[in-house]
Amino acid sequence: MKYWSVSVWIMTVFYIIIMLAFFFLGSYLKMHDLRLSEIWWIFTAIGAIFLCGLIYTIMTYPFRIWVENRQIRVSRVIKPLRISFEDINRIKVLTEIDKNGFSKVTGNGGLAGYSGEYRCPALGRFAMSAYNLKDLILIELKSGKRYVFSYDPSDLSATSLTNLA
Repeated sequence: MKYWSVSVWIMTVFYIIIMLAFFFLGSYLKMHDLRLSEIWWIFTAIGAIFLCGLIYTIMTYPFRIWVENRQIRVSRVIKPLRISFEDINRIKVLTEIDKNGFSKVTGNGGLAGYSGEYRCPALGRFAMSAYNLKDLILIELKSGKRYVFSYDPSDLSATSLTNLA
C-alpha cells in the first residue's frame, strides 16, 4: 500500500468516509426515533455493501510479483496467478506513450487501486491489477491474453524480466 498513487489514496479515503457515513447514519436513525427510523437497515446494508466491495477489491491486487522455477508468480489473496515462461509471448515495461488512452471496460478505477478489464489503443484489451499507474508491466501470453500489473521496482527488476521472455 505504500506504493499507492495519490489519486488511489484520495479515492480510497473518500470511499471509506462514505461507507462509514452510511453505517453511522443507519445506527443514528435506529437509536433516535426519527421519522426515517423505519429504514435504518437500508443505510446499514448500503454501508455493508461498500465494505464488501472494498475488501474484495483489496484482495484481488497483487501483493508481490516474482520469478521462480521458470514461472512468473503473482501473489494475490484471491486467484493467485502462475505464468509459465513457455506460455509468454512478450513482456513489456509500459511507457507513458503506451498508457495514453487507458479506458475502463469493467471493474474498478481508483478504489484501493485499479482492477478489471481495460483497453487502450496501443495495447488493445487487457486485464489489469495495479495499485499504482507509474510502474506497469504488460505480460502477453501466446493464447492472446494480456495482463498488466504494477510492480515494486525493489521486488522485481522489470528490465531483467523482459530479458527472460
